[in-house]
Amino acid sequence: MKINWGILSTAHINRRIIPAIRHSGRGQLRAVASRDLFKAEAYALHWDIPISYGSYEELLADKDIHIIYNSLPNHLHAHWTIKALEAGKQVLCEKPMCLTLAEMDAIEEASLRTGNFVMEGYMHLHHPQTHLWKSIVDSGVLGEIHSLRSCFTFNLERPTDNYRWNADAGGGALWDVGVYPISLFQYLLGESPISGMATFHLQDGVDHSTSAQLDYTQGRTAQFFVSFRSSFSTDIIIHGSAGQLQISHPLTNADACQAYIRSGNKIEHLDVPRQYLYSGEVEAMHDYLTSGKKPLVTTAFSRKILETILMLKNNL
Repeated sequence: MKINWGILSTAHINRRIIPAIRHSGRGQLRAVASRDLFKAEAYALHWDIPISYGSYEELLADKDIHIIYNSLPNHLHAHWTIKALEAGKQVLCEKPMCLTLAEMDAIEEASLRTGNFVMEGYMHLHHPQTHLWKSIVDSGVLGEIHSLRSCFTFNLERPTDNYRWNADAGGGALWDVGVYPISLFQYLLGESPISGMATFHLQDGVDHSTSAQLDYTQGRTAQFFVSFRSSFSTDIIIHGSAGQLQISHPLTNADACQAYIRSGNKIEHLDVPRQYLYSGEVEAMHDYLTSGKKPLVTTAFSRKILETILMLKNNL
């Protein structure tokens, strides 16, 4: 039996998840919904999606849909994720899934009450290259880990009415791309920070750039810089007592990723595993639905990321 997906919205990010669903031998894309039926129909025609709905409620009422992909703007994630869970669907929700701890509480309560599953969409954490970084950190090859440094920057070219420019809608660089290095640090170190501070470059109440330092146990630190106003870059350097792991593209564009371990003057280039960036999270949803396999990104994992974001926002 094929696992049927429905997409909640016609957001730009959908273009990434659609190939992952279609490349899977287990999933198929059945429907898309918009608040505008004409827009939904045009989108369905463009992407060859069988069914289009002119309301989100109609999609959730489709009894043949097994998984909802929620790609709505940030401030709508929690509300419609809960609606989908209550409609009997499993949910893959784009990050950030929640903007407040109250929203996180409500999602966890709805998941427990309905028996349906929800996962926040951190695609990079399901990729085999990320699992390679984790195995290197855990192996002790780098010695004791002291520091991690990462960035995720690009020039955001979106209209002024886009939610990313609206603080009340969960806009800003920290919510949009800061969650990536934070989630990667949490996965690699196996814990969330005990303290942290951030500096924000604000325009109209929205952080266009954010620099932060996070403090972990055992004296470990992590720094990141995220921005809507800097040329594209994603990278990470992990410093240990015996060497450094340097990685290009740890968060996006897996096909371009290069990595090496430096120890003194010795450099070991790594054979980086390749896979479509969004396939892992789709297969994690399929694994849960077919066998009950618990994925890496649970709501408990997501809660810790949310707590870190809110801790840094206290600096505003």
